Parts: sequence; structure tokens; C-alpha cells
Amino acid sequence: MHRLTARLVRQTAAAAAGRQRAGTPAAVLAPRSLQHTRRFHATAGRRRPLAPQLIQAIASPFRLPFAEPAPQPVPVFVAPAPAVPLTQRIGLLWQAYLRSLEQRPLLTKAATSFVCVFIGDSLAQLIGGVPYSLVCVLRLAAYSSTVGAATGHYWHRWLEANVHPAQPTSSKAVTAKTLLDQLVLSPAMLLLYLTALKMMEGRPDMIVPYVQDKYLTTLVTGWALWTPYNLASFKFIPQDLRILAGNLAGIAWGTWMSVTCINAAAPSAISGACPATAAAVAAAVAGGAAGAM
Repeated sequence: MHRLTARLVRQTAAAAAGRQRAGTPAAVLAPRSLQHTRRFHATAGRRRPLAPQLIQAIASPFRLPFAEPAPQPVPVFVAPAPAVPLTQRIGLLWQAYLRSLEQRPLLTKAATSFVCVFIGDSLAQLIGGVPYSLVCVLRLAAYSSTVGAATGHYWHRWLEANVHPAQPTSSKAVTAKTLLDQLVLSPAMLLLYLTALKMMEGRPDMIVPYVQDKYLTTLVTGWALWTPYNLASFKFIPQDLRILAGNLAGIAWGTWMSVTCINAAAPSAISGACPATAAAVAAAVAGGAAGAM
């Protein structure tokens, strides 16, 4: 480095001398040469690394503006919803049933009758110890949800509107409604049911012997059970809930009739046509008396 400096000094001096001999004033070139020499000496003693500067100069056009990272949401612990108690679930279902009964009374009663008769007759067949017949169950449920539910719906509305409407729960009103139900509607509904049952089975020739065999005994048995029930029903159960109450009572009644009648009865052309005939006939009486059908 010192040799290079000395050479530059000698070259500068020689150039100045040559120009002086050629007529160029040395004072013009001397300051510039000396300035260049001083700058070289000043920078020569400093050994600055060039790599970081070059990297910075090259990378500066490609730098992205600095952006602060988005704040991360703080995790919040959410406790699981407590399980709804069974009683509350039943209450919600009951409220939904009442709303449906208010908005679509006939359709709701028909669905109620179908479900209850399906359950009741299935139990009657299973407990009675006979082969299960889905056809018989569907046949009875279809009859109950159409003829029985519609008849019970309009019958109870007529009773409430025409039999002591000012005092619907008085003793006179309850007694009159029960007598009309048991002496007018029940005999007619039982006869209609026995006839329709044989028609749905495709055996119209068996209608007369079947009615003669089942009608009177079933009617008297139904009177003994459903007369006290109707007295309580007309007194305490609201009109729109009587079909539901009658269906629930009909499940127990049909099961009992299945145990007492089906097991005791010998197979015959009349009683063997449908496994749960005795229970179904008993439910028909319940339909006439309590609006369950």
C-alpha cells in the first residue's frame, strides 16, 4: 500500500514537472493531486467491510413494509351446556302437543289415536300369546285414526255446545253427557266397528255371526268400565284432551281384555280371524264412550 502511495506521489510529481516544463502552471494541478492523495490516505487506513453494505443495497428494493402480526384471540373456555332434565323434556313435549292440539285439533287427535291404538293392540297380541300380526295392528290403527278420531272430535264438541253449556261440569251436565255417550254413541260405534272389521278383513259373510257372538257381551262389559270413566272425564278432563285420555285408558283396557279373553277363548272361525279381536272390540267400545277411537 505504501509503495502504491509512493508511486502515485512520484507519478504526480513527474506529471506536474512535465507540465511545468510544457508551460502548465504547477499550482493548478498540485492542489488536486494533493487532495486525491490525502483522500486515498484517509480511506486507505480504514478497512470497512463492504459485504453488508452491498447486501443492504441489493435487498432494499425487495423489502416488504413491516406489518405487525394480528393479535391472536384469547381462548375463552366455554362450559358445556348442562343436560336437560327428563322432566323438563317431557314438559317441552307436552307444551308442543298442546300447541299442535290448538292449531290442528283433528289432525293431532287422529295421530294420537293411531299411535295409541298401535301400541295398545301390539301389547294385546304380545301378552295374549298369539303370533304378532302387523296387518291387524295397522288395520285397527287406521280405523281408529279416521272414523274413531273424527267421530269423537265432533261428538264431544256437540255435547259441550248443547248439553248444559252454561255449566259444563255440573252434576246434571256430567250425568246427561255420560248417559248420551253410553246409550247412544257406544252401541252405534260398536256395531259400526264390528262391521268395518270384517269388511277390512275381506270377510263380509262373517259380519252377522261375528256381531251376534261379540256385540252384547262387549257392550255390557264396556258399560261396566267406561261409565265411571266418563263421569270422571266429563267432570275433570278438558274437551280437547279427552281423546288422548281415552286412548291411554284404552291401552290398559285392551291389554286386560287380551289376557282375559284371548287366552281363554278357543280358536274358532269368529275369534281366530284376528289375534287381538277381543282387545280390539273392547277398544272400540272405549272409542264410542271416551272418544278414544
